[in-house]
Amino acid sequence: MIPSFEKTPPFFSRIRDIYWERLYRLTPQRQIPSNVFIAGVTQEDLVTLGHWPWPRTRTVEIVENLIKRKPKSLTIGFTSPTLSLNYLRLLMEGSAKYPLLKIEESGLEAYTDRLFWDVEAKIKEWLDKREKILKETSPSLLNDFKIQRLEFLKTLKPETTEDNQRYINLLCGFPNVCLQTIGVSSEQEMVKERLPIVEKCLSFPSHPVEEEGIRNNKVFESMTELKQCVPFFQEIRPCAKIEGIFEPLPEISSVVWRRKLLFRYNDKIYPSIELASLALALNRIPRLVWKGGKFELSLDNIKIPVDSEGAVWIDYSCPFASFPQKSCAEILSGNLPDLENKNVFFLQSTALAPHFPPMQRTPQGDFISQGQLIVLGFNSLLNGHYFKPLPSFFNTFLPGLILLFLLLKFWRSFLFISISGVLALILFLVLGLLFFKAKILFDPLPFVFWAIFGTGISSAFSYAEHLKEKKTLLNAFKHYLSPQVLKEVIAHPELLIPGGQRKEITVLFCDIRNFTTLSEKHTPKEVTELLNVYLESMTNCIFKNGGTIDKFIGDAIMAYFGAPLYQEDHPYRAVATAIDMIKTLESVKQQWKTLGEDYLSIGIGIHTGEAIVGNLGSKERFDYTVIGDTVNTAQRIEDATKRAEVALLVSFETKSRTEDKYVYKEVGTFSLKGKSKPIPLFTI
Repeated sequence: MIPSFEKTPPFFSRIRDIYWERLYRLTPQRQIPSNVFIAGVTQEDLVTLGHWPWPRTRTVEIVENLIKRKPKSLTIGFTSPTLSLNYLRLLMEGSAKYPLLKIEESGLEAYTDRLFWDVEAKIKEWLDKREKILKETSPSLLNDFKIQRLEFLKTLKPETTEDNQRYINLLCGFPNVCLQTIGVSSEQEMVKERLPIVEKCLSFPSHPVEEEGIRNNKVFESMTELKQCVPFFQEIRPCAKIEGIFEPLPEISSVVWRRKLLFRYNDKIYPSIELASLALALNRIPRLVWKGGKFELSLDNIKIPVDSEGAVWIDYSCPFASFPQKSCAEILSGNLPDLENKNVFFLQSTALAPHFPPMQRTPQGDFISQGQLIVLGFNSLLNGHYFKPLPSFFNTFLPGLILLFLLLKFWRSFLFISISGVLALILFLVLGLLFFKAKILFDPLPFVFWAIFGTGISSAFSYAEHLKEKKTLLNAFKHYLSPQVLKEVIAHPELLIPGGQRKEITVLFCDIRNFTTLSEKHTPKEVTELLNVYLESMTNCIFKNGGTIDKFIGDAIMAYFGAPLYQEDHPYRAVATAIDMIKTLESVKQQWKTLGEDYLSIGIGIHTGEAIVGNLGSKERFDYTVIGDTVNTAQRIEDATKRAEVALLVSFETKSRTEDKYVYKEVGTFSLKGKSKPIPLFTI
């Protein structure tokens, strides 16, 4: 089923309007059949025949001329209550003949309603106010005012009994008449205090639709419920073969896409004027059945696909201007073709006149009246020019399943999503056009919904993955990076480029002298306690200066500066860390004494140079580390501290970068493993 049209939010409704309007423009207009004829009030009629409402005698003459041409059916869309009065003309005459009443033509519309206003009561109320004003301002004119008022009110007479009886006899003598009833829904319920004449006209509509399986079904409640029904001229209702409801409330959308064919009123279902006219033209009774989870509306072998609100999606590709039609003035003059086998519509609201209901826009971009919509709706139903809804699975769920599959499987690939999105859009437009030409309604809103929902799901997965990566990053580096560096890395994960990159860093190696001999003197538990005290103190020194711990190798520590967060002063940081470690060693010695060990001596080697930095390893197991000759050289320098019998040795590269701050002395030249020539080493 098509989703509830009136419950669609305006923003999404506009998306659907734009999409379907474009499809309408791409489909050719249909040829108009010759079995529909329109007799309507035009703007010229209001000039030639006078302001509305016309005397009933004129309406009778128009209908009489139409019936003489022996049409197949006649639908009359004039809503004229029993107390129809020719007030507007009389008011205009009274404004000139009775000047004391001061009936100004510019204010006449305030006392006349195009449908049901109790004009007589309103005029009397207005005249009472006018009399009160004269009593206060011009008492001498009061007698003349009363005389003019009495004479004027005598002119306000209902239509004559003879005119009404002539109308009744005329319509009762024609077998195929459809009359219009105005249906008032809960959204536009009339205020009876404002329109007292309506209470005299309210009644049950006639000719309900045959139904089956509807009464106890909840979907019955989704149809528009009418609170009031105001019928056509009451006395001629028995003359009609069928009566149809016209609801003037426009669609929520800015464009008219469909017409409501069914309405609820006092626990029964009644046809719209379009459906009633179709039943009259086919001489069939509409039948509504709830079957297979949907409505089936039929007139014998004609099936009409209505939605859950009793509406059908009309094909408006037939231009209204090409229908054969005549104005009321032409009909009165006898200028009429043969109407045999024609379905005639006599409508007041085909005019582009200020006294008629507002114009509405069709998907073709035309602005037409409510009466014209009735004709287009009837013509579409008669010729089967309406849209059939695409099954829910294909229209709603299949696009969603496909879209979700693509997003969930390939959401990491931005290029794939972009290409598939473009292809999906092209396919969406092509399918929409093909369906549209086949008169199958392809609603774009489910596609839009699934696109938004799929994007949201993809974003949620992406965000969850991002959080997972951050958590993994935090767990992986919180023990190796200083808090300041870790904060920057989490904020800018692009610093950890997958793979490796070459950059300049400073590497520091620190090792405990004779640790093997020391560990043989203690139990494994005692060795662990000693190492933990030592490593914690040394780690704090490294983190204090923004260094990164690469790994612990037994009692040895490997750290580097300048990665992953680039630090321009990384040589200074490394040397400062070494000095802090040597100073901290005294406090560590004191803690070791409490654990039963008096000896503690370390060696530190520092070297500055290029190394490969990055995530190195396999897909299942990798580490963020540094490799290269710089790392090996730093380790060899640390090993040389034993021969030099000093706690700290730095390379010439590190010394040359930091000698503006620290004072060095050369210890000597040392042959290091992997180096072809001896290199000078320095200490502070």
